[in-house]
Amino acid sequence: MLGAALDVPLRAVVDAVRDYRALRREGVPDGAPFAISVATTGEELDVLAEIAATGSPEAKARAAKIIIAVVTSWPEVVPIDQIDTRRFSAGAPSHWQASRHRKSVEINAAALVEVINELFGDQ
Repeated sequence: MLGAALDVPLRAVVDAVRDYRALRREGVPDGAPFAISVATTGEELDVLAEIAATGSPEAKARAAKIIIAVVTSWPEVVPIDQIDTRRFSAGAPSHWQASRHRKSVEINAAALVEVINELFGDQ
Protein backbone atom coordinates (compact mmCIF):
# COMPACT_ATOMS: atom_id res chain seq x y z
CA MET A 1 0.00 0.00 0.00
CA LEU A 2 2.75 2.42 0.93
CA GLY A 3 4.80 1.55 -2.15
CA ALA A 4 1.85 2.25 -4.43
CA ALA A 5 1.29 5.66 -2.82
CA LEU A 6 4.88 6.83 -3.31
CA ASP A 7 5.83 8.77 -6.41
CA VAL A 8 9.12 6.99 -7.11
CA PRO A 9 10.45 4.88 -9.98
CA LEU A 10 9.83 1.14 -9.65
CA ARG A 11 13.53 0.49 -8.96
CA ALA A 12 13.37 2.81 -5.91
CA VAL A 13 10.18 1.49 -4.30
CA VAL A 14 11.89 -0.89 -1.85
CA ASP A 15 14.25 1.78 -0.52
CA ALA A 16 11.50 4.42 -0.39
CA VAL A 17 9.15 2.12 1.54
CA ARG A 18 11.95 1.28 3.97
CA ASP A 19 12.67 5.00 4.48
CA TYR A 20 9.00 5.91 4.96
CA ARG A 21 8.40 3.00 7.37
CA ALA A 22 11.31 4.28 9.49
CA LEU A 23 9.88 7.80 9.87
CA ARG A 24 9.39 8.83 13.48
CA ARG A 25 6.91 11.15 15.10
CA GLU A 26 7.49 14.76 14.17
CA GLY A 27 10.22 16.42 16.16
CA VAL A 28 11.60 13.20 17.68
CA PRO A 29 15.25 12.79 16.65
CA ASP A 30 16.95 9.46 16.00
CA GLY A 31 18.41 8.07 19.19
CA ALA A 32 15.77 9.67 21.42
CA PRO A 33 14.79 7.72 24.55
CA PHE A 34 12.30 4.94 23.86
CA ALA A 35 9.67 6.57 26.09
CA ILE A 36 9.28 9.48 23.64
CA SER A 37 10.05 7.69 20.38
CA VAL A 38 7.39 5.05 20.77
CA ALA A 39 6.44 4.34 17.19
CA THR A 40 7.50 4.63 13.60
CA THR A 41 5.24 4.86 10.58
CA GLY A 42 5.86 1.18 9.85
CA GLU A 43 4.84 0.10 13.33
CA GLU A 44 1.66 2.19 13.18
CA LEU A 45 0.75 0.75 9.75
CA ASP A 46 1.42 -2.77 11.04
CA VAL A 47 -0.97 -2.15 13.94
CA LEU A 48 -3.61 -0.90 11.52
CA ALA A 49 -3.17 -4.02 9.37
CA GLU A 50 -3.40 -6.26 12.45
CA ILE A 51 -6.63 -4.56 13.52
CA ALA A 52 -7.99 -5.00 10.00
CA ALA A 53 -7.17 -8.72 10.02
CA THR A 54 -8.02 -9.75 13.58
CA GLY A 55 -9.64 -6.83 15.39
CA SER A 56 -13.10 -6.66 16.87
CA PRO A 57 -15.86 -5.16 14.73
CA GLU A 58 -15.68 -1.98 16.82
CA ALA A 59 -11.91 -1.68 16.34
CA LYS A 60 -12.28 -2.28 12.59
CA ALA A 61 -14.98 0.38 12.37
CA ARG A 62 -12.77 2.90 14.21
CA ALA A 63 -9.75 2.05 12.04
CA ALA A 64 -11.84 2.42 8.89
CA LYS A 65 -12.39 6.12 9.70
CA ILE A 66 -8.68 6.90 9.32
CA ILE A 67 -7.29 8.69 6.29
CA ILE A 68 -3.57 8.16 5.65
CA ALA A 69 -1.87 11.02 3.83
CA VAL A 70 1.42 9.94 2.25
CA VAL A 71 3.37 13.07 1.30
CA THR A 72 5.63 12.35 -1.64
CA SER A 73 7.31 15.74 -1.99
CA TRP A 74 8.68 15.52 1.57
CA PRO A 75 9.12 12.30 3.54
CA GLU A 76 5.98 12.44 5.68
CA VAL A 77 3.01 10.25 6.57
CA VAL A 78 0.01 11.68 8.41
CA PRO A 79 -2.67 9.30 9.70
CA ILE A 80 -5.74 11.41 10.43
CA ASP A 81 -8.74 10.28 12.44
CA GLN A 82 -11.24 11.94 14.71
CA ILE A 83 -9.26 11.14 17.86
CA ASP A 84 -5.60 11.67 17.08
CA THR A 85 -3.48 13.33 14.44
CA ARG A 86 0.12 12.15 14.33
CA ARG A 87 2.73 13.35 11.93
CA PHE A 88 5.68 11.15 10.98
CA SER A 89 8.27 13.14 9.09
CA ALA A 90 11.94 13.49 8.27
CA GLY A 91 12.64 16.77 10.02
CA ALA A 92 10.75 20.01 10.28
CA PRO A 93 8.25 20.73 7.49
CA SER A 94 9.18 24.42 7.78
CA HIS A 95 12.43 23.47 6.04
CA TRP A 96 10.66 22.45 2.83
CA GLN A 97 12.05 23.97 -0.30
CA ALA A 98 10.06 27.09 -1.13
CA SER A 99 9.92 26.17 -4.83
CA ARG A 100 8.07 22.89 -4.29
CA HIS A 101 4.43 22.12 -3.65
CA ARG A 102 3.29 19.67 -0.99
CA LYS A 103 2.14 16.63 -2.95
CA SER A 104 0.36 13.79 -1.20
CA VAL A 105 -1.74 10.70 -1.81
CA GLU A 106 -4.56 10.04 0.63
CA ILE A 107 -5.45 6.45 1.40
CA ASN A 108 -8.83 5.63 2.84
CA ALA A 109 -8.23 3.08 5.61
CA ALA A 110 -11.74 1.68 5.10
CA ALA A 111 -10.55 0.25 1.77
CA LEU A 112 -7.37 -1.06 3.42
CA VAL A 113 -9.40 -2.72 6.19
CA GLU A 114 -11.74 -4.29 3.63
CA VAL A 115 -8.90 -5.65 1.47
CA ILE A 116 -6.94 -7.08 4.41
CA ASN A 117 -10.09 -8.57 5.89
CA GLU A 118 -10.98 -10.14 2.54
CA LEU A 119 -7.46 -11.58 2.04
CA PHE A 120 -6.53 -12.58 5.59
CA GLY A 121 -9.69 -12.32 7.69
CA ASP A 122 -10.08 -16.05 8.31
CA GLN A 123 -6.41 -16.66 9.13
